[in-house]
Amino acid sequence: MILLLGIIGIFILKHASFKETLCNYRITQNLQNFQNHLANLFTTAYFARKSVQIQDIQTIFNQHNIKNTPQCSLLLDPKKLIINVKNHNLKTIFYITPKDLATHPQIKCLFSNPLCKKIHHRISNK
Repeated sequence: MILLLGIIGIFILKHASFKETLCNYRITQNLQNFQNHLANLFTTAYFARKSVQIQDIQTIFNQHNIKNTPQCSLLLDPKKLIINVKNHNLKTIFYITPKDLATHPQIKCLFSNPLCKKIHHRISNK
């Protein structure tokens, strides 16, 4: 009986770990795609002598956003230019800078946050 409970417990832990890893992968991919599309948008706007608008960023974000679940989500706050990220029990905020969108927009997070570290580690190892 104890052995059976132990085996079930290990399976549940591995399943939860797999879901967190899959969520990290999805978050990383979507943030990378969003950043690349932002770079293209800024370059196009620069050569057309136009400025990047918040609604443009919102549109691009919606194109690259994952299907949010209560456990794995990316939510853009276009007024503050932040992205709230959640992976199960971990949360972080990514900032789109500069706030005035005058130069190439970049997505950054505080490296002291554990989820930020995990996502940054995935990006830097590619």
